[in-house]
Amino acid sequence: MHFCLVKVNEEMEDLENRNSIFLAERFKEMISSGKSLYFDSDEMEQIVEYFFYIIEIELLEKAIEYAISLFPYLPVFRLYKAQKYILQLEFESAKKEMDDIEAHFPPFPDLFIEKAFLVEMTGSDEDDVVHLLEKAYELDKKNTDVLFYLAYENVKRSEIETALIYVFQLLEIDESYNEQFFAFSHFFEEEENYKDAFFFYQTITERFPLIKGGWFGLGITYSWLNQHEEAIKNFELAISLDENMPAAHFNMGNSYFELQKYEKALDEYFTTLNLDGMDFNTMTAIADCYFLLAQYDEAMEYYRMALDVCPNHNDAIMGIITILNQQGKDYEIRAFMEKAFEAAPQNFELLFNYLDTIEDAQEKQELLYTLFDSTLKHIENKNDFFEFFTRYCCENQMVEFGISIIIKNIDLEDIAKMADYYLAALYYTSNNYEKGNFHLTNGMMVNFEGISIFLTLSAVLKEIPHITEIIDHIS
Repeated sequence: MHFCLVKVNEEMEDLENRNSIFLAERFKEMISSGKSLYFDSDEMEQIVEYFFYIIEIELLEKAIEYAISLFPYLPVFRLYKAQKYILQLEFESAKKEMDDIEAHFPPFPDLFIEKAFLVEMTGSDEDDVVHLLEKAYELDKKNTDVLFYLAYENVKRSEIETALIYVFQLLEIDESYNEQFFAFSHFFEEEENYKDAFFFYQTITERFPLIKGGWFGLGITYSWLNQHEEAIKNFELAISLDENMPAAHFNMGNSYFELQKYEKALDEYFTTLNLDGMDFNTMTAIADCYFLLAQYDEAMEYYRMALDVCPNHNDAIMGIITILNQQGKDYEIRAFMEKAFEAAPQNFELLFNYLDTIEDAQEKQELLYTLFDSTLKHIENKNDFFEFFTRYCCENQMVEFGISIIIKNIDLEDIAKMADYYLAALYYTSNNYEKGNFHLTNGMMVNFEGISIFLTLSAVLKEIPHITEIIDHIS
C-alpha cells in the first residue's frame, strides 16, 4: 500500500513537471509570435516558477510582467517580482517592491516571509526577522512554512523552548515536515551547541515518538558527543520508521566507522549508495573502509568512482595519493595530480597538502606553479579567485609564493584594478612596510573603492598605523 502511494505521488509530480514545461513552451511561443494568449493565474504561477527554476531571467521578467498585466489585483505576481530582484542581488529594488505591495494590498503571510528572508540576506537592522515572521503567523497560524521559519529563528537565538512550541504546532498540522529537521542539525553543529540539540531532539521524540526526524537528530547529537553506540540506536529507530533514509544509513555507517567496525560500516554505506547512486561522499567512505581493511584495489575503485561524480573531491584525491604513495608510485602521483588539476579547479588546501609530501624544494616550486596555472584555466571570475588566494596566503604564511603568483599574473585584465592591493596585503603581512606602502598608494590611486576589500584581506591590516596614515592622507 505504501509503495503504491509513493508511486502515485511520483507520477503526479512528474505530471506537474511536464505540465509546467508545456505551459512554459506555450509562453515562449507567444513571445516569439507576438500574439497574446490567455493563461489563468495558476498557469501563470507554474510558468513563473518554472523560469525561476531554470534561472531564465529574461523570460522570467516577461512572464512576471505579463502575469501582472493579466492579474493586477493578485499580489503574488508582484511578490515574484521582488523575488526576481533578490535573485539578481538587487536588494534595494526588492525592498521597495515589497514595501509597495504592503502599502497597496491586504497583508498576507508570504510577503512577511520574503521580507524576513531579505533582512536575513542583507543583515539589515531596520526590522527583526522574528518580528516579521510573527506578523505572518498572526495572519495564518497554520502556515507550515511560517511555523518552521519561526522555529528555526528561535533555535538560532537559543530560545529552544519557544522554538519547540512552533515545532509542535507544525508537526500537529503536517508530520511530514520533520524531514526538514536537517536544517536544525546543521545549525547546532556549526555552533557546537550540543546541549540545546540534545534537549531539542529528546523533547521532540518524547512528544512525537513516530517522527523519524527527531530520532535522526538525536542520533546526530550523540555522534557529536562521540557516544556512537547510542547514536546507532537512534539511527536504527529513525530507519525503523523509514528504511529508505539515506542520511540515517550514512551516519550510522559513520558511527560504525568511528567504532572501527568497518564491515558493519560498509553495510550501511552500501545501503546508502543503493538509495542514492550518485553520492560521492558515500563512495569515498566505502573506499576509506576498504583502505583500512587493506583492500587497496577496492579502495582505489571507489575513490575513482567518487571522482567520476565530483572531480574536485579532496578526500578522494588524497585517498588515491595515499595509496599510490604507500605503493611507492611517486611518478604516478605527480601524473595523477596534474591530471586532476587539468580536469577541474582544485582548492588551495589540497594543493598545499600534496606539496607537503614533496621534499625537493625545486621540484615543489615547479609543481606549485604548474598546478596553480592548471587551476587558473578553469576560473571565469579571476579577480574573485585572486582575492581568495591572497587571503589564503596571508592566513597560511604563504606570502612569498603569493607575491610571485600575483606578479606573474599582474597583466591579467581581470585583476588590474586590485593587483596592487593584493601585493600590499602580502607585503604588509610579511612586515615589509616599504613595499606595502608603495603598492597600497598605487592601489588607491587606481581604484580608491577597492580599499574596503583590501582591509578584509588579513586581520592584521587594520592594526598597522602606516595603512591608516596613507588612507587618511589620500582620502
